[in-house]
Amino acid sequence: MSAVSYRAAPPPAAPAYVKKDIYYFPKPGPQNTDETLRAALERARALGIKKIVVATNTGKTPLRLLELIPSGEEYEIIAVSVSAHTPKIGLPPERKAELVAKGIKVIHAYSGAEGALERGDIPYPNVERSIAAALSTVSTGLHAIFWCVLAALDQGLINPEEEVIAVAGTGSLGGGADTAVVIKAGYPYMLFDRTKGMKIKEIIAMPRERG
Repeated sequence: MSAVSYRAAPPPAAPAYVKKDIYYFPKPGPQNTDETLRAALERARALGIKKIVVATNTGKTPLRLLELIPSGEEYEIIAVSVSAHTPKIGLPPERKAELVAKGIKVIHAYSGAEGALERGDIPYPNVERSIAAALSTVSTGLHAIFWCVLAALDQGLINPEEEVIAVAGTGSLGGGADTAVVIKAGYPYMLFDRTKGMKIKEIIAMPRERG
């Protein structure tokens, strides 16, 4: 009787995709802050990301993020506010000192020169503002993330090639957080380049409605 040979079935191929959760909030606003920050930390933990860029005008969101970080985990929190001399919405000096004392790095996103040109009704081309406006069709927080990540990149706090978590919200003066992404800043002079430019790698959370 002749022997019968059997060929082992090949191992199943690895899936060509990855499933991940995205948090969609019914409405934008500060009520989403804790869930956004927890989701951001969960994704940072899963991806081994150690830098989190946070938009803030009051200092509340980066402080809350610090409170939510579990014992034994360490992250570099980069808080980005508007110009230190922006009337009414700039980060108060005493709050900035509190953030710095707790190990949070604080930087400012822009000087306000664009606002001066607008108020003077002086026509000027502004590519970055156009990009930010386009991103705001997805989420107002994504608009803010664009500015904040560029600010952190310009000031040498993040590397063009590294992935970071970026968090922002809708509105100012206590707008909290409702948008979070995984993003690679890229090189600012090659912003649209497919390999060297900015890349939004993953959306972690965002509101379904715009504020």
